[in-house]
Amino acid sequence: MSKTNFIVFITLFFARCLCLGEINTIFSDYNVRLWQMEDGLPNNTVQAITQTQDGYLWIGTREGLARFDGMNFERVEILPGRPSISISALHQSRNGDLWIGTDRFGLFKLSAAGIQRFPKPGGQYGYDVREMLVAGDDNIWITSSGEVFNLTNGSLSFQTKLHRYLQGICMDDHGAVWTAGNDLVRLNGEPHTNQTPHMAPLSSAARCIYFDDTEKSFWLGDEETLVKINGATTKVYQNQIHPSGYIGTILRASTGQLWVGTYLGLSRLIDGKLVDQSQPNAPQYRIYSIFEDREHNIWVGSEEGLSRLTPKVFKTVTKNDGLKVNTVVSVCAASDGSVWISPWGGGLNHWVDGNMILLNRTNGLSSNYIMALAEGHDGSLWAGADNGGALNQIKNDQITVYGQKDGFVMSPATATTALFEDERGVLWIGSRDLLQWWDGKSFRRFSTSDGLSHPKINAICGDGHGVVWIGTEGGLTRWKAGKFEDLAAKNSLLKIPILSLYEDLDGRLWIGTKGSGLLELKDDEIHEFTTAQELFSDAIYAILEDNHNNLWLNSSRGIFRIDKQQFEEVINGRQSKLISISYGKADGILSSGQYQEVTQPSACKSRDGRLWFRTTQGVAVVDPNHLNINTVVPPVVIQQVVADGHPVGGPALLSALDHITIPPGRGELEVHYNALSFCAPEKCQFRYKLEGSDLHWVDAGMRRVAYYNNLRPGRYRFEVMACNNDGIWGPANASVSLNLKPHFWQTWWFISFLIVSTLGTISTLVRYVTKQRMQRKFEVLARQNAVEKERTRIARDMHDELGAKLTKISFLGNTARMHSSNSPETNEQIGKMTEAARELILSLDQIVWVVDPANDSLENLANYICRYASEFTANSSVQCKFKIPLKLPPCSLSTDVRHNLFLTVKEAMNNALKHSDATEIVIAISATTEELRIAICDNGRGLAPDDDALQKPKRMGRGLANMRERLKSIQGDFSATSRPGLGTEISLTIPLGR
Repeated sequence: MSKTNFIVFITLFFARCLCLGEINTIFSDYNVRLWQMEDGLPNNTVQAITQTQDGYLWIGTREGLARFDGMNFERVEILPGRPSISISALHQSRNGDLWIGTDRFGLFKLSAAGIQRFPKPGGQYGYDVREMLVAGDDNIWITSSGEVFNLTNGSLSFQTKLHRYLQGICMDDHGAVWTAGNDLVRLNGEPHTNQTPHMAPLSSAARCIYFDDTEKSFWLGDEETLVKINGATTKVYQNQIHPSGYIGTILRASTGQLWVGTYLGLSRLIDGKLVDQSQPNAPQYRIYSIFEDREHNIWVGSEEGLSRLTPKVFKTVTKNDGLKVNTVVSVCAASDGSVWISPWGGGLNHWVDGNMILLNRTNGLSSNYIMALAEGHDGSLWAGADNGGALNQIKNDQITVYGQKDGFVMSPATATTALFEDERGVLWIGSRDLLQWWDGKSFRRFSTSDGLSHPKINAICGDGHGVVWIGTEGGLTRWKAGKFEDLAAKNSLLKIPILSLYEDLDGRLWIGTKGSGLLELKDDEIHEFTTAQELFSDAIYAILEDNHNNLWLNSSRGIFRIDKQQFEEVINGRQSKLISISYGKADGILSSGQYQEVTQPSACKSRDGRLWFRTTQGVAVVDPNHLNINTVVPPVVIQQVVADGHPVGGPALLSALDHITIPPGRGELEVHYNALSFCAPEKCQFRYKLEGSDLHWVDAGMRRVAYYNNLRPGRYRFEVMACNNDGIWGPANASVSLNLKPHFWQTWWFISFLIVSTLGTISTLVRYVTKQRMQRKFEVLARQNAVEKERTRIARDMHDELGAKLTKISFLGNTARMHSSNSPETNEQIGKMTEAARELILSLDQIVWVVDPANDSLENLANYICRYASEFTANSSVQCKFKIPLKLPPCSLSTDVRHNLFLTVKEAMNNALKHSDATEIVIAISATTEELRIAICDNGRGLAPDDDALQKPKRMGRGLANMRERLKSIQGDFSATSRPGLGTEISLTIPLGR
């Protein structure tokens, strides 16, 4: 173990010593934003600035007037045909009217009713307005080329004539109106006399006068001096920086700072001296106007354009402040209030009481490339190096270097990336390829075989109760009770590259990841927050907590903060998205870039509560205890409504949109809105809702237009709310009623007429179709009735004529045979003739039954089949049985169906009686509303397999085949089943109700 002694102060001042200044100096710097003609200004010479009650800024330039919403300028023409009038003064009265002073065109008033112009006494309009004072809604004082006028009751009256260079005019807290030339003069008192005969002489006539409400004093400015008058006391401040810079305007800001605008730049009165505020982008030439808006931004009008000055939230410590190199690798706060800074390749910088002290290899460090830092419990500093460097301990003005001879693992690929000393005093050392610890006696190494999730260590922290958290490239590992636990193996949410770890005051572990956002671990419960919930970035390099319940995070996109309560709101579902307050160059951060290697700590909190963040352009420092939070809720304005691509209902300049009637169209709607916040308007976020269309508020982010398509005609109400740059939300303070007029075919009367006409047409058509259908039905019924009458006539004639004559023939034949003495051959022929007549009578009876429409029912069919079967088996040894329900469903059967069914049953009966040797035949009839089934079963010998007529119809004749064809012709099904010795079953099925 080697030790190097060094004398602190000799080395420190030999290296470099530089005073950074007190905290008030650090945080008093302003960021300057400049707007010029290319940004939309009418002209680069800005001569007047004011803010109206609705929140707009009004900018008067040498070539016209513009209204500014923070994003865009809108030119306003106050005199038709002359858009480029030079605007010299702007003020608003309490009732909201805007008073406009011009060069050569006189005085104007802009109100909700329009624009009004005021002539001088005698009707002259062409005069200059140099300065203006609004003493009341209709009490205006103006100066014009050495003359003073007062406007009351709508007309100007001459008051007095003073020095021709007189421009300034002001009013004190008692309502007295004052001006100054070579003395101080009260205008609304009699006579207009010098009130300060003993005032220190000015080098020339006063060019500006300002009454300071804070000190109850008058401030006067001329070519070289600034004079303060308080009663009989006067005090002169020499403008030593710019002795020839005319003082043209003065403003006491709400912070108490006195701003002075001269012809050669902007100054502030600090400790009794006019201090030049020159810096990049700051106005340098001819300051005409200084104005403070509601959010306490300072606006400056000059020959160079419109400038906005906002206090810088951050102070960046760079090479100009004593850093050796601007690219900072890590920062570590010491318990004594100092801060250690590791610039890449620049050794160590130690910030002590405003002084920057440099340590490097000359002082005994093992390397100028220090990567990781950590403070020990004894106040010593541990510093790990890159490229296989040794471990350094700085204690009591001595540097101790631990190397390979002490057991510390060193290799060209090894770099110390994280250091942490736990409550036992054990130093944990993380590097790119392993984990080590130093217990004061020896070094011990650990790897994945010991339970680490990955050998590359990125972050280490502890909870103060024996638990050490280790963030690796492969996830989170916990050391507890003497052993490692790979939590990444148990939970996929933790199996990600971890960049930073921080345990807050509530015991929650916050985990910053490389691309998976921010994780919260509490009692083994994990919650994930990403850009999907509006987290500013998904790559978190550092996590800190201030004294006001905020988390501050450094990320790949820059530094941002979030109120911790928001995480609970999102977890509990009371809030859908986070509000991330981000900071950038406008806030004093020179660069959001990060040193690419993961090192610890990349941010720290010093004893005074300030937060220090590493960047590639120095260390960014913020004091949350003196953070100027913008609490002003921004007024929201609806600027334009566009329907079907055309603007509708444009607002007046000083009145808001309230109700718009939109002509008939396609239902395409755009609503343009904005928040009049000027600190950082680009950070404002919006929510809107169209009542009648949207069920919930729509998060629009930073979008300033709401789009709708295919809106139906009707009445709607559009509401919008906004938050400012610090996430302060206001109520829905802007709304407009929209009345979308319908096309004539969308009106209620047209729709009613259309419905009535349609119903009438449908009714007429239905009536016509029904009539036609009924007529066709009547015609069919008539034809059917005629056919049935004809069938009835035919059946009656056949029965009466043919039946009677056949019966007579049969009777005569029997009589002839009984009384005949002919030969036996003749008697046999007579017998055959008689039998043939009898058979004809039976056939005729069947034909009459088929033809007669009175038999077109299922019940008549069943009765006829039963009667026929009984008669057919009456003179045989076969017994015939019937299975028929007591009541069959009422169903009409056509002649064709009855005829084919009966002939099929007849054929089946004939086969059973002649060929089956059966002793019993069973006829079963069943019916539903859908089908009719008739089964003829016998107990005969059945059909042998080789005689199966179903398979070999040619050998057995056409009986079964004819039955199948008959059933098929009436859309029925036929089946025959038979088993040798067990009989045969013929099944007939036809559909009903078709």
